[in-house]
Amino acid sequence: MYRHTDGLLRLGGLDGAGLAVGDVDRTGDGTAAQGADRGHRQGLALCLVMVTLVMAAELFNTALERLADHLHSDLHPAIGAVKDCAAAAVMFVCAGAALVGILMLVAVLAAR
Repeated sequence: MYRHTDGLLRLGGLDGAGLAVGDVDRTGDGTAAQGADRGHRQGLALCLVMVTLVMAAELFNTALERLADHLHSDLHPAIGAVKDCAAAAVMFVCAGAALVGILMLVAVLAAR
């Protein structure tokens, strides 16, 4: 969806500060500031979701490793592969959380 703003075609949606494109507080009632506050709260909520996902992945990894150790206490290549896959899943979740954090930081710095 495209919006026409100040003679430029912009992709519709939110800018880095959480303001809808074209939001200007012309009435003085603070509606543009409310949009920025909403964007800030959404960013914090996204960070909380990412932290929760990382913690859940770590807990699943720990549970899987302990179960594997309980079922087969000796070294076994298949058990090692299972543990490696579980650790890689945690790494991917952490990488996604880091990417979200970097993108949020870039958006905040670009809005200044």
